[in-house]
Amino acid sequence: CLSGTCNNVHLHTLGMAVSAATSITQQIYLKMSHQKTMEIKNQLKTTLETLQNGTLLLNKDLKITQINTLASQMLQIEEKNLLNQEIGIFLKDIDFINITSDLYNLETTLYCKNSNKKIFVSIHRITYPIAQRCSSFLVLLKEAKKIHKFVNNFIGSQAHFTFDDIVGSSHAIQ
Repeated sequence: CLSGTCNNVHLHTLGMAVSAATSITQQIYLKMSHQKTMEIKNQLKTTLETLQNGTLLLNKDLKITQINTLASQMLQIEEKNLLNQEIGIFLKDIDFINITSDLYNLETTLYCKNSNKKIFVSIHRITYPIAQRCSSFLVLLKEAKKIHKFVNNFIGSQAHFTFDDIVGSSHAIQ
């Protein structure tokens, strides 16, 4: 029994009570921390899904830790099968280790399961201020044909043909 005055309690019993209280407090703190971490993870997943680009998060070992549905579709592999895969399998032409700028953009080939695609890639280095070293990457993928279509629509350089333009006036064809 743990009731009564502290003068009547053995120090060993008091130590056990304090230890139990500390353990319970730590368990509650861990549970709250886990809930907060899961909440942040769900917010991150929701944010990734709302982006208009294929989006991948890589750890320092260049393995995929987060991916959105669009990137999974571009790679033609289910999301669950992409997690913990090395990015070098899909972006063979990029040397992530030697990227020194915080933002790196290029057009390259995405090596997919059934086909290869020309894509634009934006790579953002994520650096922790304390360590002053790159700890992860955010990779944004956009199919090149979509970029070209957007640019052509924006600047108004679309071809407009009518049937008369195609038929022509060759006497041999008429």
